[in-house]
Amino acid sequence: MKEFLRSFSYREILSSLFAAFMFVSLVFLFRNLSIVDSKYVVISLVILGPILLKHRFYLLEHKRRNRILGRLIHNLITAIFIFLLIGISLNLVNKFYEIGSYLNLIILSVFIVFLAEFALSLINLILSKVFKLSLW
Repeated sequence: MKEFLRSFSYREILSSLFAAFMFVSLVFLFRNLSIVDSKYVVISLVILGPILLKHRFYLLEHKRRNRILGRLIHNLITAIFIFLLIGISLNLVNKFYEIGSYLNLIILSVFIVFLAEFALSLINLILSKVFKLSLW
């Protein structure tokens, strides 16, 4: 935790912001686009892609891995940006009534980001134990 807070800078904010932009853009892009038959494949790629790239950028920028607490803080920042971007975009197109309330949007944003973190951590654990590879 100390290492993450000591090295915390605008780079973490920008990588979270760009991951949120990428997530929202991919959601709007793939919402009506039918590339593969299974929507679950597209949804998992949309959710896991920005989070994985964010962790890879952290590794490339800092030359070290981000520990679990640092990743959770980084993911919380990303969830806040996703919440803000989706809230703004739904208000702009006047479709916010479909989501229900801001609380639903906050819960959805946090759930998506932390579910992606759990899935990526599980994939990373399997890859490191079986193939001696690491995602970050």
